[in-house]
This record gives sequence, structure tokens and C-alpha cells, in this order.
Amino acid sequence: MFYRSAWKFVFGFIAIISLTLAGLYATDYYLNPNKKFESEVARELEDASRQYMDDTYGGETPEETLELFITALEEGNVELASKYFVVDDQREWFEKLNIIKQNDELKSMIKDIKTAKRGENINDNSSIFSIVNYKNEIITVMNIIRIQNGLWKIEDL
Repeated sequence: MFYRSAWKFVFGFIAIISLTLAGLYATDYYLNPNKKFESEVARELEDASRQYMDDTYGGETPEETLELFITALEEGNVELASKYFVVDDQREWFEKLNIIKQNDELKSMIKDIKTAKRGENINDNSSIFSIVNYKNEIITVMNIIRIQNGLWKIEDL
């Protein structure tokens, strides 16, 4: 009789400890805003990384990306031209390029971009191009970067 009650006590004690630990874990995981935030951030980073790895638009060199971008603009294909920007900026640049096209300013933009001169690299994964006006004054700078999959994309214009 004492033997049975001892085993009941041991199993009961283990069950209570197990349920308590499971409850603490569930409380920490589901009610802790930091855990939820960390999970969401990790998921967003994974999605962004996948988008960059799956992106096939861009050149093997910064100059090739610039040429592909200019060619798309010359064809009036602003959707294709916007794909040479980093994934995060493609929608914004599609809208900007559409406005430029609707205002018949695409030829002027192409003319300006064709003056781009490569400057010094910031590092092995980033190249700067200066765009100048007819007075040879820098009017804007274009930054082209190498993304995770090895292709070069326009980061800033």
C-alpha cells in the first residue's frame, strides 16, 4: 500500500512539474511580445532574402546593369527598367518611371543617364556613377550594388 502511494506521489509530482514547465513555455512564447516580434522579423528577413535570391534581373557587372536599364528605357519599357532596381524599390521606381514616361521626359532622362561616369568603388559590392549635365556638373549620383545572388542592381538614383 505504501509502495502504491509512493508511485502515485512520484507520478503526480512529475505531472505537476511537466504541466508547470509547459505552461511557462507557452506563456513565454505566446504572450511575450518580444518573441512574437522576433518571429515576425525573422520571417520578413527570410522572405526578403528569398526575393533577392530569386531576382534574375541585373547584370554581371555594374556597367552591364546600367546598359540593361538604359536599353529598357529606350524601348519605353518602364516595367522592365524598374526591375533593375533593388527589390524593395521596384514598385516605387515603376511608378516614378511611369510618370516620367507620361510627361514625355523619358528621352531627357536617357540622355542624362548616358553621361554616367563610374567613380571609385565604395567596396567590392558597390559602385558609384556620377551623372553630369551639359556643363559637366554632377546632377545626381547612381549607386549600383551587388546583391546576394551576385547580380548588380540599382540601389539609388
